[in-house]
Amino acid sequence: MSLSNIESFEQEILKLPIKMGSISPGQQEFLFIFLHEHPEIKQVLETGFHCGLSAAIMLEARDDIFVTSFDIFWFDYTRKAKLLLDIEYPGRNLLLAGNSVVSLPTFFKQFPLYKPDMVFIDGGHERPVPFLDIHYILQSIPENTWIIIDDYCESHGMQGVIEAVNVFIKNGCITNVEFYRDDDRGWVVGTRSSVSVPESVLTSPEEINKVIRDIDSHYT
Repeated sequence: MSLSNIESFEQEILKLPIKMGSISPGQQEFLFIFLHEHPEIKQVLETGFHCGLSAAIMLEARDDIFVTSFDIFWFDYTRKAKLLLDIEYPGRNLLLAGNSVVSLPTFFKQFPLYKPDMVFIDGGHERPVPFLDIHYILQSIPENTWIIIDDYCESHGMQGVIEAVNVFIKNGCITNVEFYRDDDRGWVVGTRSSVSVPESVLTSPEEINKVIRDIDSHYT
């Protein structure tokens, strides 16, 4: 397994009308090496499938890794990216479409025995979505689960990611925290602690309802 093996997938992805950035080369290398160094990680939960590149990196790292992805499907090309991913890595990715504010708690309720070894959070960046995604995930994963949160940086995280991550680190839900940079990109690596997630972290029901009812992409 090597990063060069995903070139055919990446070349096909680059033909799609991608409207947003994806995981950077430095992040790709970090994630690939991290999964090689942690063979205990076999089940990965990912928020933010987008064009499938991060999922492809994780699947390429080792052939015993399975990735469960969540994506809001704002963009039509996400569907084709999933089809391309299944050609390269058949039977190793489950992609659930929908607003994570609804789909994450629903998934964990329907599949209470599902326990990922690692979560890779790269979904919505605007308040209160990062708070809610992290909250629902921390509520449902066991202690010592690896957590990687992307876009902890000024260029991509000022609208909610940095603030949300800082809250959960401060209240002790995420421990063993390390920060990483790659040019203008940043991400956080930590583990789930034994500290319970306080309900006060959640935003108001009105704000949550507004996120659920938002069917107009803020990317357009």
